[in-house]
Amino acid sequence: MMYDYIASSMKKLILIPLLILVSSVFSQKEWNVLPLKGQELLHSYQVNQMYEDAHLRELVWNKAVVDSNELKKYQCNAKARYLKVLGEFPTETPLNTQITGVISCPGYTIEKIIYESFPGHHVTANLYIPASVGKHPAAVFFCGHEDTSKATESYQKTAILFAQNGFVIFVIDPVSQSERHQFTNSAGTQLTRGSTTEHTLINEGSLLVGKSTPADMIWDNKRGVDYLVSRPEVDTARIGCLGNSGGGIQTLYYMAFDKRMKVAAPCSYFSIRYRAFEINNPDDGCQQLPSEGMEQLDLVDYMTMFAPKPAIVLAGKYDFIYFQGTKDGAEQVKQVYDKFGASDKFSFFVADDGHGISKPKREAVVSFFLQQLCGIYKKVTEPVLQPLQPESALNCTRSGSLNIDYPLEITIPKRNLQLYETYKQTRAAFCSQDRKTIQTGIKRMLRIEQPVKIEVERTEVISRKGYSIQKIIIHSVTQPPLPCLFFIPDKPVEQSEVILFADEHGKNKAALSGGMLDSLALKGHYILAFDPRGMGETADSENQNDPKFMNNEYRNAALALFNGTPLLSQRVTDIGMVLDFITNESTMKSRPIRLIVKGNIIPAAIHAAVLDDRITRLEVIGNIISWKHYLDNPIQPDQLSQVIPGVLEYYDLPDLVNLLNESSR
Repeated sequence: MMYDYIASSMKKLILIPLLILVSSVFSQKEWNVLPLKGQELLHSYQVNQMYEDAHLRELVWNKAVVDSNELKKYQCNAKARYLKVLGEFPTETPLNTQITGVISCPGYTIEKIIYESFPGHHVTANLYIPASVGKHPAAVFFCGHEDTSKATESYQKTAILFAQNGFVIFVIDPVSQSERHQFTNSAGTQLTRGSTTEHTLINEGSLLVGKSTPADMIWDNKRGVDYLVSRPEVDTARIGCLGNSGGGIQTLYYMAFDKRMKVAAPCSYFSIRYRAFEINNPDDGCQQLPSEGMEQLDLVDYMTMFAPKPAIVLAGKYDFIYFQGTKDGAEQVKQVYDKFGASDKFSFFVADDGHGISKPKREAVVSFFLQQLCGIYKKVTEPVLQPLQPESALNCTRSGSLNIDYPLEITIPKRNLQLYETYKQTRAAFCSQDRKTIQTGIKRMLRIEQPVKIEVERTEVISRKGYSIQKIIIHSVTQPPLPCLFFIPDKPVEQSEVILFADEHGKNKAALSGGMLDSLALKGHYILAFDPRGMGETADSENQNDPKFMNNEYRNAALALFNGTPLLSQRVTDIGMVLDFITNESTMKSRPIRLIVKGNIIPAAIHAAVLDDRITRLEVIGNIISWKHYLDNPIQPDQLSQVIPGVLEYYDLPDLVNLLNESSR
């Protein structure tokens, strides 16, 4: 077999005169094939898949919730699935804790803490300690996405109110916020527009090396708790956790992870996950785990794993977090506590406000912690509190940036590059196997389904001088329909190649008279131009994807990973469906197949060429970008569309190109 790699210089083959481009812009839609608006097609497919997994989960959950013994089995099973999607954690190493300052306040002190969650990677936090002597109950507070993080006014007030009521409270800065920005210039200034953007970008690189931002946050928080329990002021039998917004999802993940937590309070995030994702779309990279949906884990499950230990859900009636989902989820959690005979240990507090840990929510959560950890039943009333100003007064570093104070700081992107180098031997071992074993391993990584059964719908035929174009839709029960244009030459060249063509911007422009496909058809080639899902006719609407995520199909890429089948994998399936069509056509069964691709479909095409021997020639219009390029240059768009979790332990894209080149010799 022979494979060609055509570099970006091949772009000259598809240049179209400006006059034709201008005059044909409005005629491109005539080449649309689908009898529907394709922009929502991929998203609807992803949502339907998410609902199918959620339905399967609910069937099991509904059976479990009727019996306490069955519920315990459900908890164990859910915990095992949760640990599976979290992946491996680092080895515990010395925290090398530093106390960089102490602030004395009326009734409490604030210590400025820096610790290492793994060697060379520092975490900043504030520890509030009541003035009273003896051991105290404690709480860990996880911050939302405010860039001020631990210094945010409502978070300071939460910590102060806990301290005034006798709690030691540890407020931890999440990665990418406050003093922990991962992408900074020489002055320590953040290089991205905010924490949600940075969380998303670092998560994309982390996924490639088998890690994730949610798991990294859990580890940072776990090591923070390790430090907290070492303090003589803390009663280690009475520790809880709480957090707001992005800290709310940290709380849900953490309460199910760390057995040391005796009480928990997620605020302004809890909901029925799949319904919230359908309505609001997926959030940034710190708020969902790869394959979480496929493993049938809902946010209700993290609270179910925690039961019957005390928990309170804090919500705002007018929160942008899907409130009906919050109510329905709380009702499900209540059923769990009722079945365990622990109805008094679960509470659902709804404030007449919106997003955030407001004064009523602060009063409710401190009251709940006092009741559950201390046996003190009183309604806490928040006095007038004076948060510290300026916010920098709570900084643990001199400069306000760990990257400045610690020039050798191992940021998450640096950690990812280190892991890439660590995996060098495993990649070499994987690629040295026989071709069939490699193909099996790649299919396992991609979660490629068994061959799908296709049906072909032939619609309109358009005649041109020298050839005709037939509009075709390739259908499958399990996959979204593929719109195709089938170029049939009047005088086909005997045994000439069949050409498959896909462009990230769609087939329509290339189908115009005078375009690339026109000239190939006139030379007697059969051509099938198709739009892989999410491209061309089925490209997602720009207004459905927040620019801060730096991906024009972010919601679909994120849902694909949540559902357990990355977009790249799905597009490999599309190429397989097109190959099935070609090889089932009697006039083309014995013809060699050349695949020509342009743009973001290139990585999927490379995989398809390795996996499917029916492709006898691959031509790439554009550059092959390695996944390591993403690790070297993490601030760039559209990465999530190409992510396969954990892939860099086994191969990089150039490794696949080398395999193709070797097989052509």
